[in-house]
Amino acid sequence: MKKIFSFLFLSLSISLPAMSQESLDIGSKAPNLKEWGLTYSKTQPTVVAFWATWCQPCKESIPILNAIYNSQQAKVQGVALENEYQPEVFETLRNFLASKINIKPDFPNLIDHYVNGALNDFLKSAGNFTIPTVIVVSKDGRIAYVGPADDASFSYKLQQIQEGTWDYAKAQKAYAENRRQRRLDVEARKLSLDLRMDSTSLTPEGAYEKLLAALAQNPRLFPYQDDRLIKLSITLNKPETAADYVLKALTYILDRPVSLESMLHQIDAAARTHAELNAAQVRTAELLFLATQGESKPALRVLQSAGLEQACDGDRCLPLPKKTGQCLDLFIQ
Repeated sequence: MKKIFSFLFLSLSISLPAMSQESLDIGSKAPNLKEWGLTYSKTQPTVVAFWATWCQPCKESIPILNAIYNSQQAKVQGVALENEYQPEVFETLRNFLASKINIKPDFPNLIDHYVNGALNDFLKSAGNFTIPTVIVVSKDGRIAYVGPADDASFSYKLQQIQEGTWDYAKAQKAYAENRRQRRLDVEARKLSLDLRMDSTSLTPEGAYEKLLAALAQNPRLFPYQDDRLIKLSITLNKPETAADYVLKALTYILDRPVSLESMLHQIDAAARTHAELNAAQVRTAELLFLATQGESKPALRVLQSAGLEQACDGDRCLPLPKKTGQCLDLFIQ
């Protein structure tokens, strides 16, 4: 059966009246957005899925939403958030949906503006500013859930909402904590920027102490400053501290290959600016070499410069490849 995709092009000038940021909560009555093309089912939950063609995590959530839509477990309405209101935006979404890629939505979609569109105001008013996010509206018109649709439990959540067994009080408490954590993230990003701007006028010791004090104030700062913590630990020759930071950072970095490779190059560059490698540089490179399954050339250069034949962490060891003329040419590049 040929699938039909629906689109609605929303005007930039419209906005939602009487809706301010974080004015809606779990259990609140969902706003009337019929004028903007969004309606709610009175017989089953409605899943309003906010996503964008340029958002990779959004694409990864589409198969789950497709399964919900195709099983008719809920009404699914996509809202594709784009940056500009131009004719090519329509074409971008149309081409994406018509392409032969495996991941594309089967459910109907509206188009809205990512920054200040009318339907996006719905998302912001529910206290969420990131995508992908779904807002689930129950058949009696209440907001039941705001968050990801990224695991098997989402289907069970919808079942509870449909059957009337959904615990709104528990959901509201969980979402309030989620919003608190997001606010800490926003504060952490701002604090991280301030710290990087201040660091140019501080000694390594001063920058390190200031960073530790900031981390004590907001632990969520760590993913934004992990590279500096490791670099300062290396500079101050604190091998065990650097190793601890590396192990902690890897829980974040392995999902961010670019950040990992950037850190490896920093360590490699730092190693080549010193006549002798310090213990922190070697230990850091060792852990990162193991984390990349021996694929990291910068970490390999550091370890070979230190004269190691293998990288170890506890009982786990990985031998280093032997230096050959061909390999040396690669290292020099």
